Amino acid sequence: MAAKRLRDEAGDRDSDPSSNNRRMRTVPSLIFSKPLSLPIFTASKIEDNENNPLRVILIDARRRSLPPVSLPSSVRVEIVALDGDFPGERETWTGSEFERGIVKERTGKRPLLTGDILLTLRDSSCAIGDLTFTDNSSWIRSRHFRLGARLAPGSCPGLKVKEAMTERFMVKDHRGE
Repeated sequence: MAAKRLRDEAGDRDSDPSSNNRRMRTVPSLIFSKPLSLPIFTASKIEDNENNPLRVILIDARRRSLPPVSLPSSVRVEIVALDGDFPGERETWTGSEFERGIVKERTGKRPLLTGDILLTLRDSSCAIGDLTFTDNSSWIRSRHFRLGARLAPGSCPGLKVKEAMTERFMVKDHRGE
């Protein structure tokens, strides 16, 4: 029921433009609770700027607060690496644009991100206890990555939630630490 309510409330405005009660609808969004601790090196644990595990939180983007409804217990969040140039100068993007911004490992290499990449939201948040990059960022055109968080595909069909994204950063080889 809660997921249906979030689906019904997701969107920008009331669909009837002539409606007298045009109200902004609730837009649930994922966010990273704090900035990353920089610099980031390959094989080193990624933490927030207070050296704690990163947290992803589901919020009501309009109010910048926790959403007023609870989610089904099976809602999973996927952590991904994004190209540092994504999304350019824009603050909004579509799910398919976000998908195209995801960076995969180089051919013949290990997965780019290892550790806690699939998490379950509990009380609208989840902690990323163990997350590392296995490769530096020098091989992509922008030379930077971002971390992204999205609902895991198939986790909650039909639920619209804006993806989270960190600021861009470089990943340096551990040997250069």
